Amino acid sequence: MGASVGAFRDNEKLILLIAPEGTRSNAEEWKRGFHLIAASAGVPILPAAIDYVRKRITFCPPVYTTDDYESDLARILEFYRLYGSPRHPERASAPICRVLGLPIKTTTPQPTA
Repeated sequence: MGASVGAFRDNEKLILLIAPEGTRSNAEEWKRGFHLIAASAGVPILPAAIDYVRKRITFCPPVYTTDDYESDLARILEFYRLYGSPRHPERASAPICRVLGLPIKTTTPQPTA
């Protein structure tokens, strides 16, 4: 996280792309790193939604972080509710499934030997 914040400090123009799920598989919750990086670097979050049904990408107006992560996340998820449609709904994260009304798939832990 510190390297990302430093990169914003050291570069006049920088775009950092992060999947907030922190993984390509379905996640039960989003990791907070994207929010912490934006808050620490003093830069906005610019969510982009891919709508695979309509074949379009929509950019949200910049979301400036506050001290209330849950409120910021609610604003971002509302954007995804309006403009997102996952290509593989069965692999969508639980927060996306909740706002889009999709069934939530849970990851079953693999038994250890």
